[in-house]
Amino acid sequence: NFWPQKIFSGITFVLRALGKGWLDISLDKWSVYQMCKISRFILQTKFRMQESIQVLLEKSIDTFSVYLTDPCLQFLKLQPDFKWRNNYIETEFPCEKPIFFLIISISEAKKVVYSTTPEDFAPLLTDIFKKALEKTSGVRCIEAETLLNLKFAPNLYIETVELIEDLFIQRNDLLGRCYNQAVLPLNSYARLYDRFIDFYLLNVNEYMREYESIKRSSSEVKYDILEHKRQKEELREILPAFITIGPFLINVELMKQLMIKKHTDIVRKLFEYYIQRMWDINETILEQCLDIYQKISDRPQSIEHLYEIRDFAATVPDVVEQLRADIQIMWLEYEMLDSFFYNLSDTQFAMKWEVYAWPHTIMQRLGTLREEQKKDIEEFRRVHSSECISFEERLESLNKGIQAFSLIFDPNKVTETAVEVSESVGMTKSIIPKSGFSLD
Repeated sequence: NFWPQKIFSGITFVLRALGKGWLDISLDKWSVYQMCKISRFILQTKFRMQESIQVLLEKSIDTFSVYLTDPCLQFLKLQPDFKWRNNYIETEFPCEKPIFFLIISISEAKKVVYSTTPEDFAPLLTDIFKKALEKTSGVRCIEAETLLNLKFAPNLYIETVELIEDLFIQRNDLLGRCYNQAVLPLNSYARLYDRFIDFYLLNVNEYMREYESIKRSSSEVKYDILEHKRQKEELREILPAFITIGPFLINVELMKQLMIKKHTDIVRKLFEYYIQRMWDINETILEQCLDIYQKISDRPQSIEHLYEIRDFAATVPDVVEQLRADIQIMWLEYEMLDSFFYNLSDTQFAMKWEVYAWPHTIMQRLGTLREEQKKDIEEFRRVHSSECISFEERLESLNKGIQAFSLIFDPNKVTETAVEVSESVGMTKSIIPKSGFSLD
């Protein structure tokens, strides 16, 4: 846009000062213009402009195509069944200055994809090449702006490199072939990441819900934690942050960090699940211990209740042994956490030691229970003896009353006598001993 303007401005500035003559730019007749030197000067300027832009475009086409195709020349010999032979980090197609930046990831359709589809490069680059060259054909000739008194056609443009010239056709063809071949190593490298598709798309919350429903053993949980840790470290080692494949600089870091974070989250949730499971087991054991302790700590309300406590206490040592076995297993499971240097919360730590102490507390209570029961039995016997004596005294009083009634028996007062006897019997029943010992 500015190049023709600068040229005709310079010509006008110089030739206007010359005035009339062979280089008069104020001519207004075509016949005179064609005879004067000014016409040959304008024509020479046009040819020089065309030569300049020709040279410029040829260099530009060459530079542009070399810049884009040189990193891809190593792709031209690849076969359609090409397979990536190196690992994730080492490239088979190095390039010191890659041109395009791609991000590798995994789509919801379970396919490894790039931020720009590799198949799009060839048509897009050739289209850019073509449109850029087409725009250079819009350089206007300088006649109309220099010779203002003459009329020229409005669509006069200088000739440039056309799309049909061999230079453009060859370079454009090479560009298309290079980037069509570039699809092969890119897709082949992407297939290496197929093994990560399921894990990349894994929903951690759904995974944990399913995991908890299976109720794996402690050794299996430990194995799973170790496996996720191993896979996390493996990702750190085998995956690069970036890799260069010809003109493409591929960012693997985003995918890598996402999967590492997912492994870390799963390990953390597995620990939380395991700790919660240990808490539930401890709560169950603690409830059993409290129930046992409560039963052997209740004060007997009767001699029968005392014998029930004594019979239950006889079974407690076996139950405590089983509880100790369960607690020992629980401690072994806590050692799994220790192997990972996992710090329990204060609540979890207190619960762990509280459960551990309960069997000893129960056995101590059993030791004091026997002495207490001996004293309770003596007390129940003493109370029973006292009640028996009181009962015999009331019984003698009742016998005396009955004898007195028999002596004053009056057939006419049978009903009144029966009522009095019933009341006396009722009073006697109320003093029968309640200690639980039979009258025998």
